[in-house]
Amino acid sequence: MGIASSAVIGVAAGIVYEIFGLIGRIQISAITVSGTSIRTFFMAFLFAGGGALIGYALAQITSDASNVFTALHLWFHCARGFVRTVVETLLVFGILAFVIALVLYAYVAIRSGEAVSILLFPAILPMIAGFLFSFGSLGAIAVYGEAAGANVGLLGSSGEFASVSGGLGWFWLYVLVVVVAALYLGLREVARNMYDPAYAGWQHAWKAPLTAGLFWLVYAFAALSVGGTAQGHPVFAMPAMRSCLIVALWFFLVEVVALTFGQSVIVSVPKL
Repeated sequence: MGIASSAVIGVAAGIVYEIFGLIGRIQISAITVSGTSIRTFFMAFLFAGGGALIGYALAQITSDASNVFTALHLWFHCARGFVRTVVETLLVFGILAFVIALVLYAYVAIRSGEAVSILLFPAILPMIAGFLFSFGSLGAIAVYGEAAGANVGLLGSSGEFASVSGGLGWFWLYVLVVVVAALYLGLREVARNMYDPAYAGWQHAWKAPLTAGLFWLVYAFAALSVGGTAQGHPVFAMPAMRSCLIVALWFFLVEVVALTFGQSVIVSVPKL
């Protein structure tokens, strides 16, 4: 019952997103920006259907909770090992990406004078957040199709974007934020390991990076790719495939902090 109702909610959300994308298309120079695509539908299905399914699961696991937020809080503090690390790290990185994306989206919408673009907000904000995180995590955005091989990132660009990296200098501030967040998450994992040492150790250090890398590979293709045309040929842009390895490395950095100097920091500064 929970799976069926979640699927219905996902399909309904996908249809609504497609309608908003169709109504809210905007023209920027010679480019038409629209949220109407099969990937927009899949993204809405993934978010809404997945959210509904998670809510159903939480209701079964924490039946004594009065609402979904209390249920999530209870489950979150009962989760152990790499599951807690993955969920907590995704949550922190996701909040950072969405806040920065929201600020940039509002700025661009005001500067462009395209009020109708607010209708694209539900569809385009997750994509912007994902692209920003790709830059901030030292990944890259790649273009596939006729311009295959072209990509842009802080560590270098190629193809048609070979000269773009110089204008992305401010993204290094985002990298600094990601580094600080990774250190903070590593220290939190140390604190958990001190009262629940069963999952502490290098033998468990691969689990969170592997899970996060696989998640990012699927999520990037399913919800973070945007299509268009270049000289009459179809192309689409999305986080480069290698970004899943980079995301896994950031999660491994959290594990390294927790398993090396993190404990000394926690012991010396217990208020952290």
